[in-house]
This record gives sequence, C-alpha cells and structure tokens, in this order.
Amino acid sequence: MTAAMVEDDSSSKFCPWEYLLETWRELDVPEGWRAEIDEARIFLVPPPHAHHNGLVPIYLFIDRFDTRGPVVTLFTEPSEDGTYKHSEQVPFGKPITLPEPFRTTLETAAFPV
Repeated sequence: MTAAMVEDDSSSKFCPWEYLLETWRELDVPEGWRAEIDEARIFLVPPPHAHHNGLVPIYLFIDRFDTRGPVVTLFTEPSEDGTYKHSEQVPFGKPITLPEPFRTTLETAAFPV
C-alpha cells in the first residue's frame, strides 16, 4: 500500500480537499488496483490476490467510496495465479452471507456511508 500526503498550498486555486480529489481523479492506477482517499491521504491498494503465505480463501472488501455507491464485495475460490474465481457484491443495506468457516450473514445496514 502506498500513501500520498496532501500539503496545504495556499497558492493553489483549490482548497485542500478539492486538490486531493482532483489528484485522485487524475491518477493512472494500474489495472486491478484501487486509489482510496482516507484522512487527507491517497492510498493505492493492490487487487485482492494470494497472500504471501498462501491463498486467502475468503476476502471481504468493504468500500464506502465505490463509484456506484457503498458496497461490500466477497471474493472466494482463489486461483493459483492470485485472482478469485467468484465474487459477490451487495450495496450497503443488503446482507451478505459468508461461507465456512464463518457460516454467518453479515448485516450491512448499519455501515457508515
């Protein structure tokens, strides 16, 4: 993960938030990666893939800032190349069922938007 700090540049025509947002929009992010804004920083997040110690069987990604609106994505069935064969995505407010070993339903209605 990579982070970029935003410095206050009073000579800029943008306020710090506008400058940060404009920088985020102009990023050329590698395919599969995500650029996220959190507390005045831009983070580059790698795609979900195999963990360095082996395959991660279940990867739950909670994304308040997806361009289509806040969503929860569950990735399952990892491949040897580090990608996932299956994904399920639900918007905040809809439940998502986690498979074994959790075997539970995660309610997302109370997630902050």
